[in-house]
Amino acid sequence: MEKICPNCHHLNDYGDYCAECGTRLAEDEVSRNTFLVGEAEPPQVHISKTQDEGRYVDARHSERVLGREAGYSSEESAVAAATQNRGPLGVDAQSSPRDAASTGTGSAQVYLDNAKKVSQLYFGFFVNALKRPMGYAQETGKENFMNGLITIVLFSLIIPLMAYTLFRNVAFFVDHPFWSMFVKPWFGYIIFMMIIASFTYLTIRLGKTVVSYQEVISKFGALLVPFLCCLLIAYIMAILHASIFIIFFALGFIGAIFTIPALLISSYNKAKQSTLDTVYGTLLTYLLTCIVLWIMGNILMDSLTNFMV
Repeated sequence: MEKICPNCHHLNDYGDYCAECGTRLAEDEVSRNTFLVGEAEPPQVHISKTQDEGRYVDARHSERVLGREAGYSSEESAVAAATQNRGPLGVDAQSSPRDAASTGTGSAQVYLDNAKKVSQLYFGFFVNALKRPMGYAQETGKENFMNGLITIVLFSLIIPLMAYTLFRNVAFFVDHPFWSMFVKPWFGYIIFMMIIASFTYLTIRLGKTVVSYQEVISKFGALLVPFLCCLLIAYIMAILHASIFIIFFALGFIGAIFTIPALLISSYNKAKQSTLDTVYGTLLTYLLTCIVLWIMGNILMDSLTNFMV
């Protein structure tokens, strides 16, 4: 005669104690919860707990029985039952759309918080560099590397944006492909400004000065802020059809590519005993910059010629 444990409903072949949970199998419980194998239908098991707890106990008992039939031990069957409805990352496979939506909202909120933090940091960098460009550039280090890159990207954005706006106003009857007239020149100017900053870094290194590339980019970006403001003023005046915009454009663009390298090289030569004279270092940077300008000018003229043809 087999005995069913009144606590965990484990089917025991013999003994006065349950082999699964150790509960004593009382006589009254045994007589009430046992049945003959030859009976047509086993009696119903009455659980003395609440309805929800009873369902949980029945489910756990069924999981153990199915685990034994599949060849698992008690512990293995419990683990298999716990992970049955979970995905590869441990997330419930039957999670509701509301949970997925809340997860997506949380990710979007994280991105917004990060963007807000980056914008606040850059605003502080921009204001400090605008108030005293040279002093702040001497104080800043590689911790503002990302802010320096953002300044270079914004500076490179204004030039093709201004050219695209002016061309649309003058040649309104001609098709204006956005990619070839704005996006490609934007990336070209970013590369151009990064080349100038790299030339400045190489010139400083030629003077036997120990400095990191990130630090030079940070200082370069800090000194670029006033010239970025000049380009912004030129763009606003170009929209208002004020011919004086060309003065601010020349001050912002030409002044940036010929002033910032000289200031950076001079600041490092004053702070440390450099083996390369400031004048020759500046002339070398200007020479390399003019070569790059000549190459980019030829590319620009060829692209405009092909576009007009």
